[in-house]
Amino acid sequence: MTPHRPLPLLALAALLALAAGAPLTARASAAPGNADALRGVTSGKGLFLVDLADGPKIAMYLKLIAGSHDGLRAQGVAPDFKVVFIGPTVRFLTGVAPAPDRAADRAAAAEIAAAVRELKRRGAALEVCAIATKVFQVEDARLLPELTVVADGFVSLIGYQAQGYHLVPIY
Repeated sequence: MTPHRPLPLLALAALLALAAGAPLTARASAAPGNADALRGVTSGKGLFLVDLADGPKIAMYLKLIAGSHDGLRAQGVAPDFKVVFIGPTVRFLTGVAPAPDRAADRAAAAEIAAAVRELKRRGAALEVCAIATKVFQVEDARLLPELTVVADGFVSLIGYQAQGYHLVPIY
């Protein structure tokens, strides 16, 4: 026969709480929202500046932008998104991996193309900086068809912010 060991105080408290029907956590299980931030907001004007050199990260952030679109809509706010791609990001906007020998880039190229199509379907404007395509030697004709080439991504940022869009930098 094994000797009885006293229950640790924490285990005893948990058992008593369960027996009494009390919850073990102080927080309610309601899904989090953004009620304070969105109070009185009817339109969410987001301006996403994407400047990354890593394919998997680009794919992840494009999916997060789509998630933010869904989050606004679910909370009664009409999303109005602009996405401006600058810098080395443009190398990943053709649907083909810039470094085909990297498996992660090959997988990311397909994910990025799908995410771009999805954002366009949701009504987002997707712009690519022509200066970046020139610097990174990406032919504009090779870019995904959902994308619009603009003369200067920084000029787009300035203009959209003057129109009330709020900058969300991703780099």
